[in-house]
Amino acid sequence: MPELPEAIHQQIVALCAQGDELVEHGNLDAAKQQYTAALRLLPDNPLDWEAAT
Repeated sequence: MPELPEAIHQQIVALCAQGDELVEHGNLDAAKQQYTAALRLLPDNPLDWEAAT
């Protein structure tokens, strides 16, 4: 599995952490937006990347 550039990986981690926090506060729509933004940072097929799991 190819490796992502560190800057992109860190953005994905930050967006997912924001999504997790929003879920904890019951804001599911905003959390979904954060998770979707994180997936969009992955090149090509997002499911081919470890960061998608």
